[in-house]
Amino acid sequence: ADLAKRKCAATLLVMLVGVTSVAASGGSGRSASGGGRSASGSSRSSSIWTSLLYDMKGCLRRCLTQHPLVVRMEAYSSLVALLPKSIPGSGVDGASQASQESSASPASTVSGVSPNGGRSPPPKSPSLGSAYNRIIASIPPSGQTALVEIVSELLTMSLERYITLPKEDVMDREARRERSAAGVGLSQMEMVVEAEETSPDDEKDKDDESGSNPFRFEKCISTRPSNTYFVANHGGNSNNKKGSSGGKNKSKKVPPIGQSLLTEALHRINEPLAFLIASCVAVTPVVATSNDGADDDNNNHNEMKKTLCRIRHQLTTCTDISEYTQWIKTSKFIIEIKDNMTRSTEMAVAKLATCILIASVCDVFLNTCEWNSDADKESGGMFVVENTGDSEAKKANDIEDLFTLRTDAIDEAAIIMSSFARTALNTKKKDNAKVKKLKEVDVNSSQSSEHEQKKSKKSSSSETTITKVKSSDINDTTLAKNKKLMKDLLNSNQMSPAMAHEFLANSLRKFGAEMAKKVCDDEDSDDDNDDDDNTEAAAARLTKCLAFRRFIITKSLLLMSGSSHIVKAGARFGPLLLGGSTSVAMDDKTASTMRIAASLSLGPLLFVEFCTHCYKLEQTSISKMPTMELPLAQLSMRAFTSCVRGMTFDATQHALSKASRVNALLMSATRKASLVIPSSSDGWKFYQDLDNEAAVVDNGVSVPSDELILAKTLLPILSLAMVSSSASSDESTTTHLCLFSECLSNCMHGEAMECCYLISSAAEAFSEPNLKEQLGVMLMRGFEFGERVDENNAVIGVLGLDHCNSSDYDGGSSNNTADNNNCVSCAISVAMKLNCGLDGNTHVPLVRYDDEGSSLSGRDQQQQRQLRAARSKMGLPMTCIQNWPERHRGRLGKELLSRASSGMIGIGTQIAWALSATLDIGKNFSVTFDNNSPTKKQLRLALIKAAAQTSDTNFAKEKTSISSTMSSSIDDALNNADFVTLKIIPHMSSSDGPVDLAQRFVSSLLQSVSKMISASAPSAEFLDVNGSFASTLLKSTKRLYGILARLILSFMSNPQSLTSKETKCMLDYLTATLMPRVSALLMTLQEKQETAGGKFLAESKIESHGKTSALLVFEKEKLDNALLKVGAKLKQAGLEEDSEWLEDHVVSNLNRDFGIRRVEDAKAREAPKTKKKAAGGDNKRRVKSEPTSNKSKKKKRVIEPEEEDDSDVDDGADEASVMESVDADESMDEDGEDVISLARLTADMEDDDEGSDDDSEDEAESEEEAEFDE
Repeated sequence: ADLAKRKCAATLLVMLVGVTSVAASGGSGRSASGGGRSASGSSRSSSIWTSLLYDMKGCLRRCLTQHPLVVRMEAYSSLVALLPKSIPGSGVDGASQASQESSASPASTVSGVSPNGGRSPPPKSPSLGSAYNRIIASIPPSGQTALVEIVSELLTMSLERYITLPKEDVMDREARRERSAAGVGLSQMEMVVEAEETSPDDEKDKDDESGSNPFRFEKCISTRPSNTYFVANHGGNSNNKKGSSGGKNKSKKVPPIGQSLLTEALHRINEPLAFLIASCVAVTPVVATSNDGADDDNNNHNEMKKTLCRIRHQLTTCTDISEYTQWIKTSKFIIEIKDNMTRSTEMAVAKLATCILIASVCDVFLNTCEWNSDADKESGGMFVVENTGDSEAKKANDIEDLFTLRTDAIDEAAIIMSSFARTALNTKKKDNAKVKKLKEVDVNSSQSSEHEQKKSKKSSSSETTITKVKSSDINDTTLAKNKKLMKDLLNSNQMSPAMAHEFLANSLRKFGAEMAKKVCDDEDSDDDNDDDDNTEAAAARLTKCLAFRRFIITKSLLLMSGSSHIVKAGARFGPLLLGGSTSVAMDDKTASTMRIAASLSLGPLLFVEFCTHCYKLEQTSISKMPTMELPLAQLSMRAFTSCVRGMTFDATQHALSKASRVNALLMSATRKASLVIPSSSDGWKFYQDLDNEAAVVDNGVSVPSDELILAKTLLPILSLAMVSSSASSDESTTTHLCLFSECLSNCMHGEAMECCYLISSAAEAFSEPNLKEQLGVMLMRGFEFGERVDENNAVIGVLGLDHCNSSDYDGGSSNNTADNNNCVSCAISVAMKLNCGLDGNTHVPLVRYDDEGSSLSGRDQQQQRQLRAARSKMGLPMTCIQNWPERHRGRLGKELLSRASSGMIGIGTQIAWALSATLDIGKNFSVTFDNNSPTKKQLRLALIKAAAQTSDTNFAKEKTSISSTMSSSIDDALNNADFVTLKIIPHMSSSDGPVDLAQRFVSSLLQSVSKMISASAPSAEFLDVNGSFASTLLKSTKRLYGILARLILSFMSNPQSLTSKETKCMLDYLTATLMPRVSALLMTLQEKQETAGGKFLAESKIESHGKTSALLVFEKEKLDNALLKVGAKLKQAGLEEDSEWLEDHVVSNLNRDFGIRRVEDAKAREAPKTKKKAAGGDNKRRVKSEPTSNKSKKKKRVIEPEEEDDSDVDDGADEASVMESVDADESMDEDGEDVISLARLTADMEDDDEGSDDDSEDEAESEEEAEFDE
């Protein structure tokens, strides 16, 4: 809360500084143009504003030197946002500028808003960023120039505080003295010797100064430890304060020592040096334009430019990381530490903080390397550090030096983090000394003493100390983990800003895969072992360096995914969001322009990187090389997907539609890949020569032309296997695989998973839901590879990959292939999304049937086309039977014409039935199927079969992920139905027509949920080992019953609407199909006793399943009551036939005769005990239950023979206790003490406060284990 207040105060202070500077500049301008009394008044006003500005600048300087890092970042962000978006024109003469300023009132000069309307900004835009920029743009040119000058001055002073000053010549010293006399002097004047004169020796030392450390890290890094940091005790032992402190911290897992050191180093950094330099870089172009015509030797642009040039030159010259850590050895704080281990840890923290700052600063200066011509520099709006005699070879050498320094800093930080380890203290002697003698042990408190001894042993074993590890003993795995941790920290938005897409695109052109084809040595290497110092060879070394290519691709991904903050003049620090934003970080027009430009420039280059890396086995996901980073091929495709996603945003001001923008990007990417990789040109050309009609099945829906073209462009990425005849021979044929299927056939599961996300992103450009649903079906059928029938049939992919026959591939038995195949669950998740969840199964509108139960038009396709067009207008897809496998079409045709299923086919139910066909169905569900049920062959899908053929561990993970996706889709549909039933329908009048539409919508949505639960229930017990998915389905069914009960009660005001086709179809399906499946699922969950490895389920799990089942039965009873109430209302209205039909749906639940057994039986089954121990346990329980007579009677009844228990249960299963549906509280067993009423059980669970007044049955319920039995 305190930091939030400080950030808000810093933002307000910066705004006040901007207003004051504009007011001061406006006053001076009016005084120049006016005369007499007005001129003198303006002069006094200007002096007042100048005095206020001086005080505010002093306050802001203290804010930038004394407050935490986040507050300083907020101040820098506000300063950069003060800059005008459009650079003030420098060609305006003084007369026109004066007349322009004189026409504005004093209020408009300060605030930019004129009460007369002369300079009022345009109407307020919904985007705060646009309104903010319009206010800045409405300021007069002199005010904008003043804003630029004040921002430049403040940033320059902040930067000079953290850099070392070179020896001054006479002219620089005089200029500094003039600035100091004006009150804008440097912050480190004590470091400059005033009396020193230039000498020839100083000229000799210039080269040495250029190769030294340019920063004063002691000003950027604090010596005060954070609250969570642990320090070493005197003597070399250090214990984690978190682990040794009491309370909740004891249960927390202690992080590794390297991670703790890195976290502390991050907390010690109190200056965002990278964002400060990036702000200076962003300000420099604006300052250069606003100072056109001024003296280059005496303006802010020249000072800032010279400072940045000197820092970059020193960084590229001084590439030894030890030079940057020299300040630690002379630090007074570290020298005064007497303990060796404490001093070592403090030095490690300081070195880590230094390495973090060096690496982040290198990122910023890498971003200043521009490869465009001089004419394009200003158009790009990016500052370019110019050196005398610069050439492309020299710039490449600078890039190499900066990247080498960044890499060395990361390596040094990883070594430091791995040089410390935690070891347990040897407290064996101390523990033995604390053991009490036998005569000192108190017999009455023996249990507590044992507990104390165990506690002391645990605390003593948790005590650790920090030890130093030799460099030769550092573990390679630990080193790799720490290196990845360091890279992830540098890629976060807190440490380094985003790079400009111009630099990233030019780097990929100069050093990427395209340039690698032209290099003589085609073998890439991660290490640069070339010692050639020739600057001409720097570009070749960078081209062969895969580490630099990974760095560029990662930065592209961070930019396009919105994970890094962009520093741009006229906007606050913020990411490049993929959607519309109401923040003031960047206005919508600027963000959309930058997003489109970045996507079009980076997308094709990233796709070329993906295609190139796919040909090399070690750079794909099937590589055996132990690495903790994504393969280059997978990383490139992920970055390309972010570019595609960046083209699908809503840009109303753009001339092209979403589909046209995505199509342009994909066409450019495939064309670029064909040029760079000539071997793949035939594969891309085959799909480009196809007609547009080949992309869409004729389903009677009119598709926009741009979306039809995009669907055809997506064919080489996702489509079914296509067979073409060879041009050389009529007998030979070729089966063409799309990119997705080609990756799967080569076991490149990581790349195939990225293709799934690519399809999901590209599908956002479609407005036609049937096109999305078709992509979902094709994605599931992408696992059907083309098989070689004979020697004359060849199977080839787009890229022509053949990694399965490689000697380095072991058939999918490696960990990276068989145990990490998450592609099936990813494809199912994307397919469900493309099907609009369960909305694609919603039966709106219904198919019309005749009296015989068949469609009015028979098998004519005309009615299906009309229905598909009607659903398309509602945003709902309707699947086309021709898109599914041939063996499925007969079953789907019958289902489409079935009255019971209402003719709707969804991807979710198809996946659920495919799981049942592959995993088998439970034994309790065989009675729920008839002889007309489809065969397993008609239900199987290739993607479920592919998942079953992987390792057991991977298949278990895939089943868990698939069940989670199905549960999420059910919950989403129930949330929509619950919202309409609870929030919309009760507030609508019964006479309104929309009430009937809302009720019909909920009925259709609940039927789609019922179909999904019915299809998922038969195989639920095989999807996990502890019955969690079955319990989740029962919870969803309970919610379904509750929502349906509220829906039925909503018909009390208009009972005639209850007889609508949607409601009738839903209730018929609920009674005929869902309820028998739910009853079988209840039986299956009751019989579930064992988990993996033959172990019994925990008591808590059994109790959770029991409560879920009991609440389900209770919700069903509430639904029956609602049906009876509405049925009576229909009878009063004279609709007796409808009332009888409704009462027929009040069926007896087959699970109401479940008895709840005692917990002793569950315990005995879970952990069998010996007779002696069991007897002892019974005696103890009897002693505890002696005070209550009812409990003692109950315990005696439990010990009675089993024959009597069985007879009691049989007697209790009569009509009086089972068939009663309205008053479940009155249904009691003949032996009322042994069986607990389910309704009363649920009532007690809902009201725990009445436990003290309950009878003996309710008291036993809170202590005993619950289990259902017939």
